[in-house]
Amino acid sequence: MQSAFFVNMLALVDGQPRVISLKEMLQYYIDFRQEVITRRSRFELKMAKARAHILEGLKIALDNIDRVIATIRKAETAEVARRNLMTEFSLTQIQAQAIL
Repeated sequence: MQSAFFVNMLALVDGQPRVISLKEMLQYYIDFRQEVITRRSRFELKMAKARAHILEGLKIALDNIDRVIATIRKAETAEVARRNLMTEFSLTQIQAQAIL
């Protein structure tokens, strides 16, 4: 016994309604998923690089922990401490803030 059914595959393609085939529907879906995965991967890479940047600063601070503590203690404010850390240890503002 055979059965058949018909489907009206109406989809928005570039903002315009079109009737498309199953093959086209699958291709649009695959293209969409590739774009989503690419954007997600780029975002995760960006976040990982930002985290690595902070961890590099923390490693520098850990290697010089006594000097870092002394620098922070002798500073009058957090802003002065941040500037001193940036100058003395060649840290970026983000790294210095993470240490404080």
